[in-house]
Amino acid sequence: MEGYLYSNPLHPDIFPSVRQMESEIVNMTLNLFHPTPGCVGSMTTGGSESLIVAMHAYKNWGKKVRGIRHPEIVACVTVHAAIDKAAEYFNMQLIHVPADASTFKVNLEALENAITSDTVCIIGSAPNYCAGIIDDIPRMAAIAKRHRVGLHVDACMGGFVLPFAKMCDYDIPSFDFENDGVTSISADAHKYGNTPKGVSVLMWRDSDWRKHQYVSVTDWTGGIYATPTMTGSKAGSTSVGAWACMMHLGRRGYMDISRKIMQAATYIRQEVASIEDITVQGDPKGTITAFESKKLNIYMVYDLLKDKGWRLNSQ
Repeated sequence: MEGYLYSNPLHPDIFPSVRQMESEIVNMTLNLFHPTPGCVGSMTTGGSESLIVAMHAYKNWGKKVRGIRHPEIVACVTVHAAIDKAAEYFNMQLIHVPADASTFKVNLEALENAITSDTVCIIGSAPNYCAGIIDDIPRMAAIAKRHRVGLHVDACMGGFVLPFAKMCDYDIPSFDFENDGVTSISADAHKYGNTPKGVSVLMWRDSDWRKHQYVSVTDWTGGIYATPTMTGSKAGSTSVGAWACMMHLGRRGYMDISRKIMQAATYIRQEVASIEDITVQGDPKGTITAFESKKLNIYMVYDLLKDKGWRLNSQ
Protein backbone atom coordinates (compact mmCIF):
# COMPACT_ATOMS: atom_id res chain seq x y z
CA MET A 1 0.00 0.00 0.00
CA GLU A 2 2.79 2.42 0.93
CA GLY A 3 4.22 2.20 -2.55
CA TYR A 4 0.95 3.55 -3.98
CA LEU A 5 0.90 6.73 -1.86
CA TYR A 6 2.69 8.58 -4.65
CA SER A 7 0.85 6.96 -7.57
CA ASN A 8 -1.58 9.03 -9.63
CA PRO A 9 -4.49 7.43 -11.53
CA LEU A 10 -4.52 10.50 -13.80
CA HIS A 11 -1.58 8.85 -15.55
CA PRO A 12 -2.71 5.26 -16.23
CA ASP A 13 0.18 4.66 -18.60
CA ILE A 14 2.59 5.14 -15.67
CA PHE A 15 0.43 3.36 -13.07
CA PRO A 16 -1.40 0.61 -14.99
CA SER A 17 -1.99 -1.52 -11.89
CA VAL A 18 -4.05 1.27 -10.30
CA ARG A 19 -6.08 1.59 -13.47
CA GLN A 20 -6.69 -2.17 -13.40
CA MET A 21 -7.85 -2.06 -9.77
CA GLU A 22 -10.19 0.86 -10.41
CA SER A 23 -11.65 -1.00 -13.38
CA GLU A 24 -12.26 -4.04 -11.19
CA ILE A 25 -13.88 -1.91 -8.47
CA VAL A 26 -16.28 -0.50 -11.07
CA ASN A 27 -17.09 -3.97 -12.42
CA MET A 28 -17.60 -5.50 -8.98
CA THR A 29 -19.93 -2.65 -8.07
CA LEU A 30 -21.86 -2.86 -11.33
CA ASN A 31 -22.52 -6.55 -10.71
CA LEU A 32 -24.61 -5.62 -7.67
CA PHE A 33 -27.16 -3.66 -9.68
CA HIS A 34 -28.46 -6.05 -12.37
CA PRO A 35 -26.29 -4.54 -15.12
CA THR A 36 -27.14 -4.83 -18.78
CA PRO A 37 -24.36 -6.03 -21.11
CA GLY A 38 -23.55 -2.43 -22.00
CA CYS A 39 -23.33 -1.02 -18.47
CA VAL A 40 -20.21 1.04 -17.70
CA GLY A 41 -18.98 3.22 -14.86
CA SER A 42 -16.33 5.48 -13.35
CA MET A 43 -14.81 5.92 -9.92
CA THR A 44 -15.20 9.23 -8.10
CA THR A 45 -14.08 10.50 -4.71
CA GLY A 46 -17.51 10.39 -3.09
CA GLY A 47 -21.25 10.64 -3.43
CA SER A 48 -21.28 14.38 -4.02
CA GLU A 49 -18.84 14.08 -6.89
CA SER A 50 -20.82 11.20 -8.38
CA LEU A 51 -24.01 13.26 -8.30
CA ILE A 52 -22.30 16.39 -9.66
CA VAL A 53 -20.64 14.48 -12.51
CA ALA A 54 -23.95 12.80 -13.35
CA MET A 55 -25.74 16.15 -13.59
CA HIS A 56 -22.93 17.51 -15.75
CA ALA A 57 -23.45 14.56 -18.10
CA TYR A 58 -27.21 15.05 -18.23
CA LYS A 59 -26.74 18.72 -19.02
CA ASN A 60 -24.39 17.84 -21.90
CA TRP A 61 -26.79 15.13 -23.10
CA GLY A 62 -29.67 17.59 -23.09
CA LYS A 63 -27.68 20.12 -25.10
CA LYS A 64 -26.14 17.74 -27.63
CA VAL A 65 -29.01 15.28 -28.11
CA ARG A 66 -32.14 17.29 -27.38
CA GLY A 67 -30.98 20.85 -28.07
CA ILE A 68 -31.92 21.97 -24.56
CA ARG A 69 -30.43 25.36 -23.70
CA HIS A 70 -31.89 25.78 -20.20
CA PRO A 71 -31.67 22.32 -18.59
CA GLU A 72 -33.92 21.38 -15.71
CA ILE A 73 -33.65 18.70 -13.04
CA VAL A 74 -36.80 17.43 -11.33
CA ALA A 75 -36.34 15.85 -7.90
CA CYS A 76 -38.07 15.38 -4.57
CA VAL A 77 -37.35 17.74 -1.67
CA THR A 78 -35.69 14.73 -0.01
CA VAL A 79 -32.97 14.48 -2.66
CA HIS A 80 -29.39 14.97 -1.48
CA ALA A 81 -28.19 18.59 -1.34
CA ALA A 82 -25.31 17.78 -3.71
CA ILE A 83 -27.92 18.09 -6.47
CA ASP A 84 -28.44 21.71 -5.42
CA LYS A 85 -24.68 22.15 -5.63
CA ALA A 86 -24.59 20.66 -9.13
CA ALA A 87 -27.44 22.90 -10.26
CA GLU A 88 -25.55 25.94 -9.00
CA TYR A 89 -22.26 24.85 -10.54
CA PHE A 90 -23.73 24.17 -13.99
CA ASN A 91 -26.46 26.81 -14.10
CA MET A 92 -29.23 24.23 -14.18
CA GLN A 93 -32.75 24.76 -12.86
CA LEU A 94 -33.59 22.40 -9.99
CA ILE A 95 -37.32 21.90 -9.55
CA HIS A 96 -38.22 20.39 -6.19
CA VAL A 97 -41.47 18.45 -5.80
CA PRO A 98 -43.00 17.33 -2.50
CA ALA A 99 -42.76 13.99 -0.77
CA ASP A 100 -45.85 12.04 0.16
CA ALA A 101 -46.83 13.09 3.68
CA SER A 102 -47.21 9.53 4.97
CA THR A 103 -44.74 7.43 2.96
CA PHE A 104 -42.01 10.07 2.51
CA LYS A 105 -41.53 8.81 -1.06
CA VAL A 106 -41.52 11.29 -3.92
CA ASN A 107 -45.02 12.34 -4.97
CA LEU A 108 -45.11 10.78 -8.43
CA GLU A 109 -48.02 12.88 -9.72
CA ALA A 110 -46.21 16.09 -8.78
CA LEU A 111 -43.00 14.73 -10.27
CA GLU A 112 -44.53 13.95 -13.64
CA ASN A 113 -46.43 17.24 -13.75
CA ALA A 114 -43.15 19.13 -13.20
CA ILE A 115 -41.45 17.60 -16.26
CA THR A 116 -41.14 20.02 -19.19
CA SER A 117 -39.46 20.05 -22.59
CA ASP A 118 -36.34 21.39 -20.80
CA THR A 119 -36.10 18.50 -18.33
CA VAL A 120 -32.93 16.46 -18.74
CA CYS A 121 -33.36 14.10 -15.81
CA ILE A 122 -35.39 13.10 -12.78
CA ILE A 123 -33.82 11.71 -9.60
CA GLY A 124 -34.86 8.99 -7.19
CA SER A 125 -33.27 7.96 -3.90
CA ALA A 126 -32.44 4.47 -2.64
CA PRO A 127 -32.72 5.43 0.12
CA ASN A 128 -33.14 9.14 0.79
CA TYR A 129 -30.82 10.61 3.40
CA CYS A 130 -33.45 12.12 5.65
CA ALA A 131 -35.76 9.18 6.41
CA GLY A 132 -34.18 6.15 4.77
CA ILE A 133 -37.05 5.71 2.33
CA ILE A 134 -36.60 4.11 -1.10
CA ASP A 135 -38.52 5.94 -3.80
CA ASP A 136 -40.78 4.01 -6.17
CA ILE A 137 -38.07 3.50 -8.79
CA PRO A 138 -40.06 1.16 -11.12
CA ARG A 139 -42.80 3.78 -11.55
CA MET A 140 -40.23 6.55 -11.87
CA ALA A 141 -38.49 4.52 -14.57
CA ALA A 142 -41.76 4.29 -16.48
CA ILE A 143 -42.19 8.07 -16.20
CA ALA A 144 -38.65 8.66 -17.44
CA LYS A 145 -39.22 6.39 -20.43
CA ARG A 146 -42.52 8.05 -21.22
CA HIS A 147 -40.96 11.52 -21.28
CA ARG A 148 -37.63 10.42 -22.80
CA VAL A 149 -35.50 11.83 -19.98
CA GLY A 150 -32.78 10.33 -17.80
CA LEU A 151 -33.41 8.78 -14.40
CA HIS A 152 -30.58 8.85 -11.87
CA VAL A 153 -30.89 6.67 -8.78
CA ASP A 154 -28.92 8.01 -5.82
CA ALA A 155 -27.90 4.83 -3.99
CA CYS A 156 -24.86 6.49 -2.42
CA MET A 157 -26.08 5.70 1.09
CA GLY A 158 -27.55 2.25 0.52
CA GLY A 159 -25.66 0.92 -2.47
CA PHE A 160 -23.41 -1.41 -0.49
CA VAL A 161 -26.15 -2.69 1.84
CA LEU A 162 -29.39 -3.04 -0.11
CA PRO A 163 -28.16 -5.53 -2.75
CA PHE A 164 -26.63 -7.77 -0.08
CA ALA A 165 -29.67 -7.40 2.18
CA LYS A 166 -31.79 -8.60 -0.74
CA MET A 167 -29.47 -11.61 -1.09
CA CYS A 168 -30.19 -12.27 2.60
CA ASP A 169 -33.94 -12.34 1.81
CA TYR A 170 -34.80 -8.92 3.22
CA ASP A 171 -37.73 -7.18 1.53
CA ILE A 172 -35.89 -4.67 -0.65
CA PRO A 173 -37.88 -3.11 -3.53
CA SER A 174 -36.41 -2.98 -7.02
CA PHE A 175 -34.32 0.15 -7.60
CA ASP A 176 -31.57 -0.63 -10.12
CA PHE A 177 -30.87 -1.32 -13.81
CA GLU A 178 -33.45 -4.09 -13.99
CA ASN A 179 -35.85 -1.15 -14.45
CA ASP A 180 -35.47 -0.14 -18.08
CA GLY A 181 -35.82 3.60 -17.50
CA VAL A 182 -32.95 3.81 -15.00
CA THR A 183 -30.05 5.42 -16.84
CA SER A 184 -27.52 5.96 -14.03
CA ILE A 185 -26.84 4.93 -10.42
CA SER A 186 -24.36 6.19 -7.84
CA ALA A 187 -23.13 4.08 -4.91
CA ASP A 188 -20.52 4.88 -2.26
CA ALA A 189 -18.10 2.12 -1.34
CA HIS A 190 -16.68 4.25 1.46
CA LYS A 191 -19.93 4.02 3.42
CA TYR A 192 -21.09 0.46 4.04
CA GLY A 193 -18.53 -0.92 1.61
CA ASN A 194 -15.94 -0.48 4.38
CA THR A 195 -13.33 1.00 2.04
CA PRO A 196 -11.10 4.02 2.79
CA LYS A 197 -12.85 7.37 2.46
CA GLY A 198 -12.87 8.75 -1.04
CA VAL A 199 -14.50 5.97 -3.10
CA SER A 200 -17.78 6.15 -5.00
CA VAL A 201 -18.88 4.60 -8.30
CA LEU A 202 -21.02 6.33 -10.92
CA MET A 203 -22.66 3.76 -13.19
CA TRP A 204 -24.38 4.20 -16.55
CA ARG A 205 -26.71 2.00 -18.56
CA ASP A 206 -24.37 2.29 -21.54
CA SER A 207 -21.43 4.24 -22.90
CA ASP A 208 -23.70 6.54 -24.92
CA TRP A 209 -24.78 8.06 -21.62
CA ARG A 210 -21.36 8.01 -19.97
CA LYS A 211 -19.58 9.80 -22.82
CA HIS A 212 -21.36 13.03 -21.86
CA GLN A 213 -19.56 13.18 -18.49
CA TYR A 214 -16.08 13.51 -20.03
CA VAL A 215 -14.20 16.76 -20.40
CA SER A 216 -11.54 16.70 -23.09
CA VAL A 217 -9.23 19.61 -23.94
CA THR A 218 -7.35 18.71 -27.10
CA ASP A 219 -5.72 22.02 -28.04
CA TRP A 220 -4.02 22.81 -24.73
CA THR A 221 -0.35 23.79 -25.06
CA GLY A 222 0.50 21.11 -22.53
CA GLY A 223 -1.00 18.34 -24.65
CA ILE A 224 -4.31 16.51 -24.40
CA TYR A 225 -6.08 16.83 -21.06
CA ALA A 226 -9.07 14.51 -20.65
CA THR A 227 -10.84 13.34 -17.49
CA PRO A 228 -14.07 11.42 -16.84
CA THR A 229 -14.71 13.04 -13.44
CA MET A 230 -14.15 16.30 -11.54
CA THR A 231 -10.76 15.36 -10.15
CA GLY A 232 -7.42 15.49 -11.88
CA SER A 233 -4.59 14.15 -9.77
CA LYS A 234 -5.42 12.01 -6.75
CA ALA A 235 -3.65 9.39 -4.63
CA GLY A 236 -3.85 5.90 -6.05
CA SER A 237 -3.56 4.45 -2.54
CA THR A 238 -7.26 5.09 -1.90
CA SER A 239 -8.24 3.02 -4.93
CA VAL A 240 -5.80 0.28 -3.94
CA GLY A 241 -7.19 0.21 -0.40
CA ALA A 242 -10.76 -0.01 -1.73
CA TRP A 243 -9.83 -2.86 -4.06
CA ALA A 244 -8.13 -4.74 -1.22
CA CYS A 245 -11.17 -4.34 1.06
CA MET A 246 -13.60 -5.54 -1.58
CA MET A 247 -11.42 -8.52 -2.53
CA HIS A 248 -10.95 -9.44 1.15
CA LEU A 249 -14.63 -9.26 2.10
CA GLY A 250 -16.15 -10.67 -1.07
CA ARG A 251 -19.85 -11.36 -1.52
CA ARG A 252 -20.11 -13.57 1.55
CA GLY A 253 -18.36 -11.02 3.76
CA TYR A 254 -20.63 -8.21 2.62
CA MET A 255 -23.70 -10.40 3.12
CA ASP A 256 -22.64 -11.14 6.70
CA ILE A 257 -22.03 -7.46 7.42
CA SER A 258 -25.30 -6.38 5.82
CA ARG A 259 -27.27 -9.00 7.72
CA LYS A 260 -25.91 -7.67 11.03
CA ILE A 261 -26.60 -4.06 10.01
CA MET A 262 -30.16 -4.87 8.95
CA GLN A 263 -30.79 -6.79 12.17
CA ALA A 264 -29.62 -3.78 14.18
CA ALA A 265 -31.69 -1.33 12.11
CA THR A 266 -34.81 -3.51 12.41
CA TYR A 267 -34.35 -3.78 16.17
CA ILE A 268 -33.93 -0.02 16.55
CA ARG A 269 -37.06 0.67 14.49
CA GLN A 270 -39.12 -1.79 16.50
CA GLU A 271 -37.95 -0.41 19.81
CA VAL A 272 -38.40 3.23 18.78
CA ALA A 273 -41.91 2.50 17.46
CA SER A 274 -42.84 1.00 20.84
CA ILE A 275 -42.12 4.27 22.66
CA GLU A 276 -45.19 6.34 23.45
CA ASP A 277 -45.50 9.57 21.42
CA ILE A 278 -42.56 8.67 19.14
CA THR A 279 -43.23 7.66 15.51
CA VAL A 280 -40.92 6.18 12.88
CA GLN A 281 -41.23 8.11 9.63
CA GLY A 282 -42.57 6.03 6.76
CA ASP A 283 -41.53 2.43 6.17
CA PRO A 284 -37.73 2.42 5.82
CA LYS A 285 -36.27 -0.70 4.24
CA GLY A 286 -32.57 -0.08 4.71
CA THR A 287 -30.30 1.19 7.45
CA ILE A 288 -31.58 4.70 8.17
CA THR A 289 -34.34 5.29 10.71
CA ALA A 290 -35.92 8.69 11.29
CA PHE A 291 -38.39 9.40 14.06
CA GLU A 292 -40.63 12.30 15.00
CA SER A 293 -43.25 13.27 17.54
CA LYS A 294 -46.52 15.15 17.34
CA LYS A 295 -46.57 15.78 21.10
CA LEU A 296 -42.97 16.05 22.26
CA ASN A 297 -40.37 18.59 21.23
CA ILE A 298 -38.24 16.27 19.14
CA TYR A 299 -35.23 18.57 19.43
CA MET A 300 -35.34 18.30 23.22
CA VAL A 301 -35.41 14.52 22.79
CA TYR A 302 -32.37 14.90 20.56
CA ASP A 303 -30.54 16.99 23.18
CA LEU A 304 -31.27 14.44 25.91
CA LEU A 305 -30.07 11.58 23.72
CA LYS A 306 -26.90 13.55 22.94
CA ASP A 307 -26.25 13.87 26.66
CA LYS A 308 -26.42 10.07 26.85
CA GLY A 309 -23.78 9.67 24.15
CA TRP A 310 -25.98 9.24 21.06
CA ARG A 311 -24.92 11.22 18.00
CA LEU A 312 -28.01 11.62 15.86
CA ASN A 313 -28.82 13.84 12.89
CA SER A 314 -31.18 16.71 13.70
CA GLN A 315 -33.35 17.63 10.72
